[in-house]
Amino acid sequence: MESGNDSRCYDQYKEQSTRYKGNPFLVTCYLLLFTQRKMNMDTQRLISIFLGMMFVTYIPRLLPLFALSQVRLPDLLMSWLSYLPAAILSALILPGALMRDGAIDAGISNPSLWALAASFVVAIWTRNLILTMVVGGVVIFLGQIVL
Repeated sequence: MESGNDSRCYDQYKEQSTRYKGNPFLVTCYLLLFTQRKMNMDTQRLISIFLGMMFVTYIPRLLPLFALSQVRLPDLLMSWLSYLPAAILSALILPGALMRDGAIDAGISNPSLWALAASFVVAIWTRNLILTMVVGGVVIFLGQIVL
């Protein structure tokens, strides 16, 4: 057991963690690039898994970006794609707003639906994202107290 070496590595991790504001990616990169600690097989395996997951995550994001950056898409497709963020956001928010205590609750006693309705009205009326989020947060807070 190399408890002294492990303790020194942990101290370096804590020191660099405060330097890089706790960003584990930057801390890990620093420790891998600038420390002289010999890596055992588990560390090498962990790093290869980390890099493999990074490539598997970012390649599907980057390939369309590079492939479509030089292509002019038809206006109809661009118009259709402009609705995609709202559709995805709705698909993420609505199930969470309808679920209450493990069951679907679409009644007036659900504070999430009140917050959703208030946020929708404020968003349409003002087109101000910050105000929309504040109103939604206040309504859900008050709704949980009252309802």
